Amino acid sequence: MQRNLSISLPTSDWQNKATYITKIFFIICFIFASHAFAITNAQNVEVEFLLDDVIKGISTDTGIQTTDEQALASKTLATQQNNLWQRIYDGYAMPNISSPYTAKYEHLYASKPDYVAKMISRSEKYLFYVVEEVEKRGMPMEVALLPMIESAYNPKALSRSKALGIWQFMPATGRHFGLKQNWWADHRRDVKASTKAALNYLEKLHGMFGSWDLALAAYNAGEGTVGRAIKKNKKLGRPTDYQSLKLPLETTHYVPKLQAVKNIVTDPEQYGLILAPIANKAYFAEVVVPNQIDIKLAATLAGISHQEFTLLNPKYNRPIVASINKSHKLLLPIDSIASFETNLKKHNTSLITWTVYKAKSGEHISKIAKKFSIDSSQLRKVNSL
Repeated sequence: MQRNLSISLPTSDWQNKATYITKIFFIICFIFASHAFAITNAQNVEVEFLLDDVIKGISTDTGIQTTDEQALASKTLATQQNNLWQRIYDGYAMPNISSPYTAKYEHLYASKPDYVAKMISRSEKYLFYVVEEVEKRGMPMEVALLPMIESAYNPKALSRSKALGIWQFMPATGRHFGLKQNWWADHRRDVKASTKAALNYLEKLHGMFGSWDLALAAYNAGEGTVGRAIKKNKKLGRPTDYQSLKLPLETTHYVPKLQAVKNIVTDPEQYGLILAPIANKAYFAEVVVPNQIDIKLAATLAGISHQEFTLLNPKYNRPIVASINKSHKLLLPIDSIASFETNLKKHNTSLITWTVYKAKSGEHISKIAKKFSIDSSQLRKVNSL
């Protein structure tokens, strides 16, 4: 940082004392650098400088750092390395857009700090994984923020149009990209599977349209909609960039909304918001489990709440995790895996309390409940009936 220096001397003495004063000046800066105003022991000489520009020790112009400076630099670097927001910020690669809609969404988010705080808290479980996957593919880090405008990072978010999960896949699109949906599970809610599918889809769209804003528009409205809008503008001799296309209202707002989130993540204080730091490390990891296990029991063995378990494994539709294979994988907080594996080995009773019953044609739910001595309402709830 440049220092602001002001030195006043009698004009008649300046030339004779220049060399002497220069030496005195550097000595004074060294000894009295912590003061905002200093009187030297040379007659009629004052040295004045701004406190914000003062660093205790030798001037940084020499290229030498004091112990305090080194410690501060080390701490700053460690903070950046351990803060996922900094990693996201460093990975931005999409050009900023200027749109009145951006200001609209900035104001909207700024007016709802509780909503933003909840969204950030929820994203803490998944954001590192998404950032890692985006980074592996060399994609703009803005893509990692996309679930914030899609679902507020809620893996159970369901839209009126039946889009589901943090990436809001429609049923048909989800199946097209390998996300199975059946009685047991809906993989659109699977954080790892849906992230892979979403990034595959976005890469495909980027290849089709050649820019990330158009790829995002197509992710929201479908490639057919964007393709037709481009074709129409070409026919009329108009530009074919995102902001020049006539698109559905939601899609017109889509990229500006992401820009608003990007701006807030970049400088939350400007909007009166505080983003809680997120550690730049994995929150969860996979653990191998038997082919059938009760969800509540799995949570208990891991020492976590049922809610925590379902937020990491939201794809399951039933209270039991079942697989046709001998084993499969669950996601657990890294800190809980050792306890889970130890407790699973010690567990010497059945891992399931539920079983599958194939109802006969015309068999009423109340009759089935009575047959197995279970309350009808509970049976309906468990089976989403």
